[in-house]
Amino acid sequence: MKRLRRESDFHNNVHENDYSEEQSIYSINNTGKWKRSQLLGKGYNGTVYLVEMIKPPPIITSSRLNGSHPIMAVKTTLASRSDELKKEKKLLQLFHGSPYIVRCFGDDITITTDNNGNKTKLYNVFLEYAQVCSQKSIVHCDLKPENILMVKEEDDDEDFVAKISDFGLSKKMSDNWMTPSIVKGTKVYWAPECVEDEIQEQCSDIWALGCIVLYMLTDGSMRWNNKINETMSKDAKDFLVKCFEANPLERPSATMLLTHPFVGGSGFINK
Repeated sequence: MKRLRRESDFHNNVHENDYSEEQSIYSINNTGKWKRSQLLGKGYNGTVYLVEMIKPPPIITSSRLNGSHPIMAVKTTLASRSDELKKEKKLLQLFHGSPYIVRCFGDDITITTDNNGNKTKLYNVFLEYAQVCSQKSIVHCDLKPENILMVKEEDDDEDFVAKISDFGLSKKMSDNWMTPSIVKGTKVYWAPECVEDEIQEQCSDIWALGCIVLYMLTDGSMRWNNKINETMSKDAKDFLVKCFEANPLERPSATMLLTHPFVGGSGFINK
């Protein structure tokens, strides 16, 4: 079956002929020879595989690799859905140079350390990302824990960097944001305006970010029960209440939330 591939570090759109599910070694234009291994994830717009370079492309000499085999992620989709992949590439180009936009694969947020400081740093990353989206007039439309990856920039790095991934459903913000449109993404992270009015704009991403923070505070349950209510700090509660403002016109922007004391270091545990 013919498929369209996007190699996630070079962001190239390429076609591969005679592809089959059983095939594990393949060449993609001038990007060398790659060996496909495990399935990393599968979504509406494609499938992501872990791949290992076994032969470098012409622009990379073997000496530069020092005997190592770089590992990267390749996103694959049916040729009939190639337009979505091309759109994702264009959106990613708008974020060129941003440290919080994924250019390689990593572990997802569900394995995040329980260190309080690291979690607070992650919240800042989410908000700084949302702030960049606001500047670029981009709505992600599918923010969720599975799309937040923890990546080491270098193999010997001790710290991970949180990166936003999967822009397959993203869109440019409309001039008239009150205009109903097709709502995309994972329903459990939809804001009220997505469900009731079929409106999905940047304020909807803020609601989804609140869901991600609640997911982390509750170890994945996303249930605001009495136990969480007793242990959660006043600042953490106030932060979530602001993210979950039902009226999208009154929901704070990412820039406003970056000044909130919760992400300023007060923590999420009630002391």
